[in-house]
Amino acid sequence: MSSVSPSMTYLGVQAHSVVVTGTQFVNSTGYSCSPQLNTTATWIDSKTINCTVGSVDMAGNTFLSNPVQLYLNSVPYTTNTVNVSYYDCSQDWNTCGKCISSSAQCGWCITSGGCSDISVCPSAWWTRECPVINATYPLSTSKSGGAEITISGINLDVPSPVCQFGNESVNATQLDEDTIVCAAPAVGQISQVPFSVVYMLDSRTLQTYSPTYNFAFTDCASYTTCGGCSTDVINFNLCGWCPYTFTCSARFECPGRWGQRTELCPTVTGIRPSFGSTEGGEITEIFGTNFLPDFEYTVELQMTTSSKRASTITYGLDVKWLNSTRIQFTTPGGGSDKEEVTFRLLANGTVYAENLNLAYTFVAPNPLQQVVSGTNIAPIVGGVIGGLVLIIILVIVIVVIMWRRRVARERVTVVVPKYDVISYGNWLEAQYEKKGKWSEKTQLLEELLLDQEMTLVVAMGNITQTTETDPLSRALVFVMESHNMGLNLIHTFVDLEVGKSKPSTLFRNNSIATKMFKFYSRMVGSEYLFNTLGRFIAELDFSSRKDYSKDHNQSSNTGFNI
Repeated sequence: MSSVSPSMTYLGVQAHSVVVTGTQFVNSTGYSCSPQLNTTATWIDSKTINCTVGSVDMAGNTFLSNPVQLYLNSVPYTTNTVNVSYYDCSQDWNTCGKCISSSAQCGWCITSGGCSDISVCPSAWWTRECPVINATYPLSTSKSGGAEITISGINLDVPSPVCQFGNESVNATQLDEDTIVCAAPAVGQISQVPFSVVYMLDSRTLQTYSPTYNFAFTDCASYTTCGGCSTDVINFNLCGWCPYTFTCSARFECPGRWGQRTELCPTVTGIRPSFGSTEGGEITEIFGTNFLPDFEYTVELQMTTSSKRASTITYGLDVKWLNSTRIQFTTPGGGSDKEEVTFRLLANGTVYAENLNLAYTFVAPNPLQQVVSGTNIAPIVGGVIGGLVLIIILVIVIVVIMWRRRVARERVTVVVPKYDVISYGNWLEAQYEKKGKWSEKTQLLEELLLDQEMTLVVAMGNITQTTETDPLSRALVFVMESHNMGLNLIHTFVDLEVGKSKPSTLFRNNSIATKMFKFYSRMVGSEYLFNTLGRFIAELDFSSRKDYSKDHNQSSNTGFNI
């Protein structure tokens, strides 16, 4: 006996034949195969005997191998044996992974949702490569639906994938063997539902191949202001303010910076000057926070006098974005004397920020500017000139008195310092003399650093060692403040500090946010401090107070430099 065929058989077919091949098989009716196989045998020819196998007791095993030996009249006919193997895919394998690892011949039958041999499952629905879903994005969308949901994984090229949103089923589209997409359905209200990917046949769910996620349907668009959006609690904390579209949206819907704090909201905090001529033409600035440079701004003015039956809308002229805290415009004409107007800031035609507690007041021009032609103005002119002469004489007298008092005291020389050198050290003084290629390289670096998102600046801060934060902080604050972006830099690094630090370690002395704030304060306050106290300190006579200095004799009587 040389071989049996097949050498491996699926036990799902209980009655089957095993063909034994060999040589010199005599023609007889008394053949049988191994007694372990419960078989009968039929002689075919001198090289072939057919063994009919009945039931096989697997004894709870998935795989079983039995020796086959020919018997003739219940006596062993061959001296050798050949093994025949049996496998059983009908065990309780409840997952595809367990199924294909149980036997090299078993596979997952999607139509039955169980483990089987390919002979009992349509080939298109039988696989030995289990579909596995690793990620689904996004896991939230507007309740109006339509957003594309992307499901990624491996071996997803199985027929008829369906996205299951709670009780809603949506057919998915196969992009490739590892990616499928589906469109989120519209729902009636804000809700959170279980989400999974299943395969279906004839409207019957066959198998779930993904973890069950919580999928949220939100209504972020119901908030029209940043303040309302940033304090939302009914949309599962998934709504945030998108400054670049000035809309309330989910994170994945915002093309740039997105946040859930009111610190990102644009605000109007002041207007200067707050009054101007009814003839217009006054250059005026609006102050606030988070004014982005990428919009076309409009200043809308609304008349509010009680004498008007209906509100009148007019618009500022030559509106210019100056920086994140200042917007400039020129007032229009047409207002009435002492007329107050409220104003609001529009970006790309949509309300961007407003403050109803602020107003701009129109006032009539000075009467001297409205003299009617032909009127005798000699008395007016004479009175004005006389008043000016008296004022000038009075000023001269005051100046002479102060000068005489000054010269009576010891002359003190006050040297105006270089505020940049005081704030940043003598190294800056040398850098100011650099010309040529150095200036070009510096300009290129500044252009990279002045990105509104501050991507490079944040990256530099994250990788800088603690011992190097002093020079880095000084340099970044100097560059940013020279472009009116010092406060933006401080805000960015304070946000990062709050986001990544524990409350007990916030604003440590060696943190980069603390150092930047220290250098910024020193820089913007030095000039004010000098102008306020410099001369008074210089005029103090330290030489007469021995307890102020151990070596007061070294004090110079010719001057004191600050």
